[in-house]
Amino acid sequence: MNGELKKHITLIPLILYGVGTILGAGIYVIISEVANASGSQFPLSFVIASIVAIFAGLSYAELSSRFPKSAGEVVYVKQAFDNKFLNTLVGYAVALTGMVTSATILKGFHGYLNVFVSSPGWLSISVMILLLALVAIKGIKESVLVISLITLIEISGLFLVIYFGSAHIDKLPELIQKWKEIGFNSSIFIGAFIAFFAYVGFEDMVNTAEEVIDAPNVLPKAITWAIVISTVIYFMVSLICSLALPLEVLKTSNAPLVLVIEQNSNLSPKIMGVIALVSIVNGALVQLIMVSRMFYGMAKIEVAPKVFSKISSRTNTPIVATIFTASIIWLFAILFPIGNLAKATSLIIICVFILICLSLIKIKLDKNSPKPSFQVSIIIPIIGGSICLLFLGNYLYSQL
Repeated sequence: MNGELKKHITLIPLILYGVGTILGAGIYVIISEVANASGSQFPLSFVIASIVAIFAGLSYAELSSRFPKSAGEVVYVKQAFDNKFLNTLVGYAVALTGMVTSATILKGFHGYLNVFVSSPGWLSISVMILLLALVAIKGIKESVLVISLITLIEISGLFLVIYFGSAHIDKLPELIQKWKEIGFNSSIFIGAFIAFFAYVGFEDMVNTAEEVIDAPNVLPKAITWAIVISTVIYFMVSLICSLALPLEVLKTSNAPLVLVIEQNSNLSPKIMGVIALVSIVNGALVQLIMVSRMFYGMAKIEVAPKVFSKISSRTNTPIVATIFTASIIWLFAILFPIGNLAKATSLIIICVFILICLSLIKIKLDKNSPKPSFQVSIIIPIIGGSICLLFLGNYLYSQL
């Protein structure tokens, strides 16, 4: 059962892997929650969240080029601070984020499944997590192929929403005027804090490093492209939804993108329902793979139980880590509501991003540190860490 992960992943599949988990974790599941927090200005919340993601993502891109290892965040913090307690804390925080994200996504899956058939939430979630675990155990090559194909399907679904919803584009001046009247207020940032959950995913890419061909060059490019593509799609879809659906309907819908198609085209809403379902499954699968690789990498550097480093000689995957991860995801999905899960995820990941930015700053200030193939100005992690800190402070203040 001991062994090493095999390198199978190239640039395009890795970009699709990243885009797939970002989109699957976000716009299909969380849009109603963001609308509830920010009201009609919720597209602006996605823009603010994207700014945070871009600065953090560029920091991840350089670190992934310097240290292309599984358990990426743990490795980065170890290289910067060499503190075992801090390494362990970051590792479990990232793993927790991935598991909570996957649980949130699976709850969204149940919401869209109700478009077709009514079933108990625990049953649909249980069946899906079992299937995803089996795919993840089968192998990374097969998993990435499935993820890439589903990503193309989910992008096509979002373009359908944009295309049919664009019939309401004439309402844009009215919406902008409404934004001006309301003004730029704290609710936008509260919504952005929730919307940031939608960007969880690009950091998952670094945990596949030991399975990426030419990772020091490929990972930074893939991370950057995944964030840019997702940001453009998020803003377009959230804007279209704000124009095409009444705010009160949007706030209460479990499947808002299906409603846009249903009310603005002759297509069966079930078409969008199917696309949404497979997209949500995609996001959950990526998170499951990421967390299992995180536990694998942590076990290799002795900050997680050694059993998680066991690799199957037949599938070249960490089976024990995968089964453990799937079990915890299942518990979270069964026990907690979607809004609380999303907020918890954003809170944890923002804290991790602050630490990652600090790690890159410290590493770049070390004159003996080797120069990677991809570098950013030290201003990038300074701004990224500062924005994350302000973001976190604003959210915590709003909760007082």
